[in-house]
Amino acid sequence: MSVDIKATFSKKERPRNGLESIVKDLVTEPLTPRLVIGIVQCPTTKINNREGGARTPVVEFVFIEPMITQAEEAAARRLFDQAFKARTGKAPEPLSVQDPLPLDEDDHDEDNDD
Repeated sequence: MSVDIKATFSKKERPRNGLESIVKDLVTEPLTPRLVIGIVQCPTTKINNREGGARTPVVEFVFIEPMITQAEEAAARRLFDQAFKARTGKAPEPLSVQDPLPLDEDDHDEDNDD
C-alpha cells in the first residue's frame, strides 16, 4: 500500500507553512537537509478499480515547521531517530544530501511495501 501527498500550500494557508521562514536558507543552501515537523490529515482516498479496489490515502500537510535552533533540531532528531528505528528496525542514516522521496511519481513500487 502507498500514500500520496498533496504538496502545495495556497496563499491563505501560508501562516501554517513554516517553510516560508527559511526561504532564504533554502535558496542559498538548497541541498542542505532540513529537519521539519509536520502535521498531516487525509481528506481523500483514491480507489483503483483496476487493481481490486486498492485504496490509496492522499494526505495533505496542515502544518509544517522547520527546526531552526540547534536545541530544536537535536530534540526533534532524537524523536525522529527513535520513531524511524521503531518502524524499520534500523537506525536512520545521518543527515546529508539524500535521494528525495518520489512525491510526483504515480507508479509505486509495491515490492518495497512492508
